[in-house]
Amino acid sequence: MGFSDLPIIERSDVFLDIAFKKARDAARNHTLADYEKSALNKEKTLSLVKLKAVRESLSKQLQLIIDKYPNFDNLHEFYAKLLRLTLDYKQLKKTLGSVNWLLGQVRDFTKSYNLKVKRAQDPATIKKLMNEYYGRISSVFKQVKKEFEYLHKARQVMRNYPLIKENMLTICLAGFPNVGKSTLLSKLTPAKPEINEYAFTTKRLNLGYKSLNAIKIQFIDTPGTLNRPEKMNPVEIQAYLAMRYVANFIVYVFDLTEHTYSIKDQLKLLERLKEYDKPLFAYISKQDLITEGDIEQFKEKYFSNKKIPLHLDMEELTEELLIVYKKELL
Repeated sequence: MGFSDLPIIERSDVFLDIAFKKARDAARNHTLADYEKSALNKEKTLSLVKLKAVRESLSKQLQLIIDKYPNFDNLHEFYAKLLRLTLDYKQLKKTLGSVNWLLGQVRDFTKSYNLKVKRAQDPATIKKLMNEYYGRISSVFKQVKKEFEYLHKARQVMRNYPLIKENMLTICLAGFPNVGKSTLLSKLTPAKPEINEYAFTTKRLNLGYKSLNAIKIQFIDTPGTLNRPEKMNPVEIQAYLAMRYVANFIVYVFDLTEHTYSIKDQLKLLERLKEYDKPLFAYISKQDLITEGDIEQFKEKYFSNKKIPLHLDMEELTEELLIVYKKELL
């Protein structure tokens, strides 16, 4: 599911301005046949040309919205939950329903007035009918003005949703900000996340991909400190949902330098990850900044029971997870 190509949502009056302009242009460019040059036939022909142009323009713009915006009944659970946590879900469904209703109104009005224009017996009646048609089309668009305004705002939110591969082996990298998750992702995959020497650098989910033994692996760098959803910012919500609904495995990244967070706090956060009910593994980052003795002491003190496997080599860990994943598929 991708949201980056959602069509721009103009104000409702902009849709009308575009359609009415196309109607004028179509009439201006239409070449009349000889039998159409009488006053009645000319008015009738050009009015029918305008009706067709308005219908085609509005139908095309409205159908594009219907086609490009998500079908809520078929969304992966990650996106279904994300929509509910970041937008007014009921309002969004109502808004898209209004677009469907509007498309039907445009088609019905155009069909009705097309028939009325064909049956008209004088130019004055045709002009009156066309004014009625434009007025009724404008009226139904005014009725959904607020819906278009909300859809514009919703589009801005949805365009920032990550492009998650929903049916791919997924490893989420978890841990406090600035412990080295983004650096690790850049070493494992061709991804180029922003990496700086201060906390909360990651302002979106960073994704990277790696093929191993003919299986493609999706890595997700999940930022944030994993508070409850109601306390999270938008990117932390994405991280929370990725671990809960997309991850096959979670790799927790430790920073033993304690430059930003203490080992005690990092262990507390690791404990909280158990609620996701996903296989948990641990990895030590920034090994060039600590001694082998620091690592051995940490392993002995906190990981001697091996309930959560601790690794020093991420490549080896990835291969191990791939073996586990293949066994689950059998």
